[in-house]
Amino acid sequence: ASSVPAPAEALAQFERALELWDCLAAPETFSPLSKVEILATAGECAYLAGRLSRAATLCEAALQSDSNLDGTSRAMLHERLAWTLWIRDRSDDARCHFDEALRLVAAAPPSEPRARVLASHARLLSLDSETPAAYAVTVAEHALDAAREAASQRWEASALNTRGVALFAAGDGAGGAADLRRGIKMARDAGADDEVIRGMLNLTEALACSGKQTDALAVAREASDIARRSVLGAGFAAVAEHNLIELLYSMGDWDEAVDRVRALGVEARRPPT
Repeated sequence: ASSVPAPAEALAQFERALELWDCLAAPETFSPLSKVEILATAGECAYLAGRLSRAATLCEAALQSDSNLDGTSRAMLHERLAWTLWIRDRSDDARCHFDEALRLVAAAPPSEPRARVLASHARLLSLDSETPAAYAVTVAEHALDAAREAASQRWEASALNTRGVALFAAGDGAGGAADLRRGIKMARDAGADDEVIRGMLNLTEALACSGKQTDALAVAREASDIARRSVLGAGFAAVAEHNLIELLYSMGDWDEAVDRVRALGVEARRPPT
């Protein structure tokens, strides 16, 4: 199930495997994965399925379960845990885990895990209001170099999306839009639906802030459709749909906005005129 990808379904299978692990005398003889690999992969699935608290618990358990875990694997766990904590508004803890992930891959040769850590750190900085936009652009460019050295299309797309956001914040709207569109295309080619949706949400906001509401609306509609069809989980679909509703409301298309809110099971009414 983890290869489909269908994170919620995969998580259920990994949780079952963890239950059985402690019931067997020699579980490693029955599984192609070690316990720490199951914990780490389950944490990734929980994150993608929107179960952030469970994702943090699984990543922490993986870090604690094997003191001999290699540096790259530990870096990946710290990176995933950092994002989980950041989304849960534990920014100081998230930064600590990112610092550790960066330390662990600092001297590592080019690889997809290293590219992932650098791309994820660049993304965090682009969202951090205390980070100057010009610095966020520079860090994203380092992440791009790492992804290209590792021939990782998926993390190159992520770094492009991040640099696009940072360029917009730095005042380069045309450059930002170009990066976001390139990142979205690359993410499609890599089959990374989560990155496609992220890029489209960023592009929607960038276009809307540039006064291009009609273009923004077209991107927002496509993002919502992709997220709804995706098996990534309800969280992605909800974020994309809320993004679309917010744009419809701001453009004065209150009837469709209200209809979409009601379709989510939320009470809504058209604002007074």
